[in-house]
Amino acid sequence: MPHLVEVDQSGKVEDTAKDTVLVFANGASYSVLIPATIKRAVYRELTNRGLREKEITIQFFSIGLYFLLREHIADLRQVTIDTEYTGKNALIKERLVSYLLRGRYPIEPAQISFGHIGKRSPAHVLSISVLRKAHKADLILNIEQILAEFESREERRKRK
Repeated sequence: MPHLVEVDQSGKVEDTAKDTVLVFANGASYSVLIPATIKRAVYRELTNRGLREKEITIQFFSIGLYFLLREHIADLRQVTIDTEYTGKNALIKERLVSYLLRGRYPIEPAQISFGHIGKRSPAHVLSISVLRKAHKADLILNIEQILAEFESREERRKRK
C-alpha cells in the first residue's frame, strides 16, 4: 500500500557545526544522516571549485532528499517536504525529480509537494531522535556519495 509521508530536516545543511538528519515518516520511515565533518568537507571542496554557498546549499539539500527517497519512492504515493528554504521549493523539486529520473527511479513530479511539518509530525519526532542519537540512522552519507551527485550535475551543465 503506497504511503503518504512527511519529510523533515533537523540541522540545516548549511550549519556545518551540526549534523543534518533527513527523515520521512508516517506509516513507513527512513532516515539519512550527514555528519558535520562531511558537510564541512563538501562546502570546502565546492567553494574551492568556485560554487557560491547559496548554490551549494539548495543543491546539497536536494541531494540529501534524493538519498532519502530514492530506494522508497516507488512505495510512496505522496511526499510532503517541510518548507526549509522559502522561495526555493520549485528549484528543490526540480533538482530532486531530476536526480531521481537520472537514477532511473520511478517518480511523478506530482508525488512531491511542500508544506509545513509541525513539531508533532512523526517525521519531526524521528529526525530529532536520530539527531540526538536516540535512534540509529538508516544511512550515513559520505563525501564520495555527495560529491558524485554534485559532479554529475556539473558535467551535464558543462555539456550543454
